[in-house]
Amino acid sequence: MPIKSKLSQLPADLLRQLEDKLKSKDYRSYKQLSVWLKEQGYDIHQMSIVTYAKKLRQPDMAHIETLRKELKQSGIDPKCNDEKLQVLLIQLGSLRLRENILMAKIHNLNRP
Repeated sequence: MPIKSKLSQLPADLLRQLEDKLKSKDYRSYKQLSVWLKEQGYDIHQMSIVTYAKKLRQPDMAHIETLRKELKQSGIDPKCNDEKLQVLLIQLGSLRLRENILMAKIHNLNRP
């Protein structure tokens, strides 16, 4: 039987905050995030955060490539490998995903 990660036991809102913090810090500052979680009442080792961040980052990297193509089609040069651009693209992808989830929920409100 696989061992459950302590991160999977976090309340959904706190996990979402952790994900937002990871993305805004370009998937760095694991020790700071471990301290922050401890302040929230959860003793989670930074290596657990590193492992979680790696899994979280994979789909974000795929989104970055899609967004770079969209930028290029819009006339913006996405060749820049600036870390700030990468963070912004990750955040944009996350916003689009949340938008789709919210739109699906709104659509389901209209169903009997």
